[in-house]
Amino acid sequence: MSFENQTLRANVDTLLEVANVAAAHAATALSRLTDRTILITVPDLLLGPLPELLDGPANNDHELLGVEMRILGQVRGRILYLMPKDDAGVLANLLLGQASLEEDPSDDLTESCLQETANILGGAYTGALARMTGHDVMLSVPRLRVGRLVDFLSTSSHGEPPANESAFCVTTSLSAREVHPRLAGRLVLVSDEVALAAILDAVRLTAAQA
Repeated sequence: MSFENQTLRANVDTLLEVANVAAAHAATALSRLTDRTILITVPDLLLGPLPELLDGPANNDHELLGVEMRILGQVRGRILYLMPKDDAGVLANLLLGQASLEEDPSDDLTESCLQETANILGGAYTGALARMTGHDVMLSVPRLRVGRLVDFLSTSSHGEPPANESAFCVTTSLSAREVHPRLAGRLVLVSDEVALAAILDAVRLTAAQA
């Protein structure tokens, strides 16, 4: 394995540690909210420049419901939580305590529930980053959008991601056990390369001192 690949693997392992800590906190919060046992696993995590991420396996042409929040404080960037619309509808029914998960909730209720879930997940991830880096990290008011992954990550009028931005994309698998075995989602943290490198260094330092 080359030094470059070793470094990438070490960075992915570092971020996976953050992701697993955050997923456990988010699952606890969602379990209390729904009065059901909710499990969140992190089967995959991708790290790299946005253009590479969009050309890789994280991208597809499916339409997604997504919530975007700006990261404020000493760490700057944005967090996106994305779900397929059908899975977002099932999640809404879980949060609303519906007897039948086959009923389609209204768009307004689905959007509200997705925003609440994004708040919980985003808060868990930024909270984990704050604890592990010692930095102040806050989130803006969530904004809901509909589109493809490329639409969420692109900020230019040409539909291309900024060249100096990188991201880590966390694949989340949310399970309510016997009620629904798996709901797919992605949580993406986008920041510039300097800020992302600072996050990695701070998390590694904290882990080494533990």
